[in-house]
Amino acid sequence: GSSYIAEQREAPGPVLPALRKRYPGLDDEERMLRYFFDGGIVDSMNATTGRDFSIAKSPLVELVRQACARRGVARVFLAKGDFKVELNRNR
Repeated sequence: GSSYIAEQREAPGPVLPALRKRYPGLDDEERMLRYFFDGGIVDSMNATTGRDFSIAKSPLVELVRQACARRGVARVFLAKGDFKVELNRNR
């Protein structure tokens, strides 16, 4: 192999804490869009759609957020048809 390419790749660290400091007024979804794409593209998308596509404000995400915030809840399981979501809290 090439001497310029490491055989073992170092795992990247978490990026959201730094993005939350850099973009304090945005939700995590838009922060990630700005991380992966040029900010101008994200601004253009927001300006042309005139709609908020943030999944962070969806009823499903809010339900999961409230369920996970409860003390003593170790498992959240949601199902509708063939769609299933299961979250388990590590202790």
